[in-house]
Amino acid sequence: MSDLVEVEIVDFMDVVDAKGAAHTEYCIQVSCLGGSTWEVSRRYSAFSALYQRLRPSVPKLADLTFPRKSVVSTFADHTKQRRMQGFQEFLDVLMSFKPRPLELIEFLDYQFHVVDDFSGVPVLLQPPGVVQVPRRRSRELPSEGGEISEIRVAELGAAVINGGRAGDDDAGRGSPPGARKNRGRSSQETAAFLVRQLIVGLIVMLFLGTLYVHQMEGATQIS
Repeated sequence: MSDLVEVEIVDFMDVVDAKGAAHTEYCIQVSCLGGSTWEVSRRYSAFSALYQRLRPSVPKLADLTFPRKSVVSTFADHTKQRRMQGFQEFLDVLMSFKPRPLELIEFLDYQFHVVDDFSGVPVLLQPPGVVQVPRRRSRELPSEGGEISEIRVAELGAAVINGGRAGDDDAGRGSPPGARKNRGRSSQETAAFLVRQLIVGLIVMLFLGTLYVHQMEGATQIS
């Protein structure tokens, strides 16, 4: 898995949003050990939010002079240059830590650009030493969060396609050990009971039929 090597603010640009409001965004070039490079752009408010979030937990930031918010000369070139320099010093402090702060990883969109060296899939906020690689999802419904795994979705879909047969089997998964076996045994006993009842009924009908025949023969001889 690649690690961050260099983070450099290379330019700035003025942007007009959908409401017609203008602001300045600063272009950040990110380079990783594995050769991945990309650029992200962030405005002053994003840098300020990151600084305020990390300042209590990063003592080195106490000695850093973070660029002040300017009201009068916001769009002046000298203001933008001064901010670029201040933002670069801020990022350099964060880059001096290993592992890198998770907030910096998210700020640079690391998770959208770097892929795992083995699987080839996005690392999803899993740079070295920051957080652990996610474990494989369980086949059962999670105990919290309400999220259903893709495997469980497939199983539930199969239940619908099979007319509920898979659902019946799924219902038995949460039963105590031997519950499904007991249900099968109970069904067999019920079937055997019905067969016995049917045989008894046939015997009774045969007996009554024979008795009726004898009565009719007796009545014929008397007459």
